[in-house]
Amino acid sequence: MLDLNRLRKEIKISIPRRPKNFSYVIKTNSKGAKPLKTLPPVYSLSVADIKKGMEKGFAVIDLREAACFGGAHIPGSINIGLSSSSPSWLGDVVELHRHLILVSSNEGDIEKAVTMFRRAGYDSIYGYSIGITDWVLSGEEVGFLPQISIHALKNILSKYDDHALIDVRTVEEWDEGHIEGAFHVPIHDILEDGLEEYAEKDAHISIICRSGYRSNIAASFLKSKGYRHIYSVIGGMLTWQKEYEVIFD
Repeated sequence: MLDLNRLRKEIKISIPRRPKNFSYVIKTNSKGAKPLKTLPPVYSLSVADIKKGMEKGFAVIDLREAACFGGAHIPGSINIGLSSSSPSWLGDVVELHRHLILVSSNEGDIEKAVTMFRRAGYDSIYGYSIGITDWVLSGEEVGFLPQISIHALKNILSKYDDHALIDVRTVEEWDEGHIEGAFHVPIHDILEDGLEEYAEKDAHISIICRSGYRSNIAASFLKSKGYRHIYSVIGGMLTWQKEYEVIFD
């Protein structure tokens, strides 16, 4: 028998709240969007092109999986793994008028992202890079976002009293069980207000969500704002609850 309460809760968990571009999307849907074929093509960028765009304030959106992004990325980029919800998360992170530079592992993902983002109102896509090999070989600075297991997190929390654990899930998810000592700061609050109320920029901070997707969005966003010691928990609470206790309050 279908559990309607559980279904409603799952829907709340899986769908982000209204993004910044929501009103634009509604307006565009009522009037009709520009045909995608009338928009300019998107080209591969050189390292010099990427640096020039970043100097102008263009947003670098890395579409790769969390582990790839964590291993090496262009400093200041935001990790929004490619999925059906990527345009909504983009709308929470980037203002509609900003130009975008996309990074992905393959051309196919770039094509998908360009189509989805333009349908969401992000027409100003400056260009893209397949991976960051050229960036690395050019001798540019490379960013890292450590991906830690739940076991590593358990050890860290037991050894270091000053290590902050930030749970970015929804209220509904938090109420279903959370790690003792964690701070609950939903991801949308971080994207809107930052984290100054909970931790200094030189603090050591681990970010956890349900599976690891949102934690990488939040962690990469915080790194782009100057937080230096940020960690993202692989597998999130789905994995933690299989091995360790949670509390309810």
